[in-house]
Amino acid sequence: MAKTTGPKKILVPVDFSDYSREALSLALTEAKAHGGEVSILHVMEDPLTAAAYAGAGMEGVPAAGVDWLKVKEEIAEGATRTMEELKESVPEAKGARTELAWGEPPDTILEVARKGNYDLIVMSTHGRQGMSRLFMGSVAERVIRTTDRPTLVVPRRK
Repeated sequence: MAKTTGPKKILVPVDFSDYSREALSLALTEAKAHGGEVSILHVMEDPLTAAAYAGAGMEGVPAAGVDWLKVKEEIAEGATRTMEELKESVPEAKGARTELAWGEPPDTILEVARKGNYDLIVMSTHGRQGMSRLFMGSVAERVIRTTDRPTLVVPRRK
């Protein structure tokens, strides 16, 4: 019987949605089948980028007097808690490595995949369509278009 090979290092970018939980479960199944390991990545966007719009009439975004280091610390603490909750909700993920990173999600995912020498990226898509997709873009689409790594995109279930 021929020995099957598969990915040994799988990167799973998550946004903590149910969709990314499905992608994580699929990645864990794949890793188990091939004796691989899974790393869960959550990319946090810098809140300072929103500050540039404060003067342009964007409601709810304070223009001055904000302790941005404190805001970033609170975001990171919340993401750490949510990452642990995610791992608890998917029992097979208990031994998975986790990583939080700051940056633009597509660029950061690609950088982590390259630096970590991952064999496979498994991620979900929210299936944005129409104007939302045109203006917001799709993280999954941008990763697929620019990565040199095999990438499995798990579509949302209806």
